[in-house]
Amino acid sequence: MAAMKDKYDDLRRRGSVLPGAREALAAILADDSIHQSVLTGNIASNARSKLTALGLDEFIDFETGGFGSDDISRPRLVGHAQRRAQAKYKAEFDEKSTVLIGDTVRDVRAAKLGGARVIGVATGVDSPATLRAEGADMVFDDLRDTAAVVQTVKRLAGQG
Repeated sequence: MAAMKDKYDDLRRRGSVLPGAREALAAILADDSIHQSVLTGNIASNARSKLTALGLDEFIDFETGGFGSDDISRPRLVGHAQRRAQAKYKAEFDEKSTVLIGDTVRDVRAAKLGGARVIGVATGVDSPATLRAEGADMVFDDLRDTAAVVQTVKRLAGQG
């Protein structure tokens, strides 16, 4: 716990939010037809701490996420999150209605193998071409075009 406290303070001081991320998260949260959570290899408490340190926790439904404490296999985390969302929202969450947004090949693979559509964002180490080649359904250079991000999430989730 002390280690995470040290990391939390450091993240608050030196961390940054990628351009457009806060706006995209806020816009998705504002759309009642979309349920937003997180899928990460971090344990739940660390994921919450990291997002809190960056001021992004207010946009996330942590109850319906998939976390490293659920399973060591990232693709299987998709199913964990889908089952939690189904139980909470009494709606079906499957490959046709689940969309992940990630910036690495590992994120794209987890989505595809786990049963989700995926938007790649080339803000990490992987290029747009690499994310497309891995199977991303759509790729953005960044998240600055909030309307396009929300529209793409809805289209990939079968909402338009």
